[in-house]
Amino acid sequence: MRLISKFSNRYTLLILATIYGIFAGYIMPKSIESAQGDGPLDLLFSYAPETAFAHVESYGEMGRAAYIKFSLIADTAYPVIYTLLFMVIISLLATKLWPARKGLQRLALVPLLALVFDLCENQNIVSMLKSWPETNEKTAQMASLFTSLKWTSIGVSFAVILVLLCLWILRAVRKS
Repeated sequence: MRLISKFSNRYTLLILATIYGIFAGYIMPKSIESAQGDGPLDLLFSYAPETAFAHVESYGEMGRAAYIKFSLIADTAYPVIYTLLFMVIISLLATKLWPARKGLQRLALVPLLALVFDLCENQNIVSMLKSWPETNEKTAQMASLFTSLKWTSIGVSFAVILVLLCLWILRAVRKS
């Protein structure tokens, strides 16, 4: 927590927001385009193994190779970036709201769940892509589970940010 608190400032927020914007606005869309086929599994909330296999097959050999590269490079960096951004935002808001209550600043750890689930999702998707045309239902089920957990964790992180932001705005309005 000390490390998060130490690096949570406006400058770090600006840098992370800029890097996130570049990833979200340019790198990720360009990388996703290269996979072609039925679209990336990462963007679904959940899927049956049959759906995963249909997607993997639809990419073709070159699309699968591009998706593997995307997952190992861009889609490994991206969750780290959005996790750090969310952690800094939550830490800054929690510190503004409750400067003396260090325990509540632990809310900044919530986005770590999304990071773990996203990386596990990527590992399972890469495993499916590399082993194609061999299919493994358990790997597809795990990929889907981690995809669902990732999106749920991201939603919880957004909810924490939204609640903290609303509390901060309410406090500012009351003071004026």
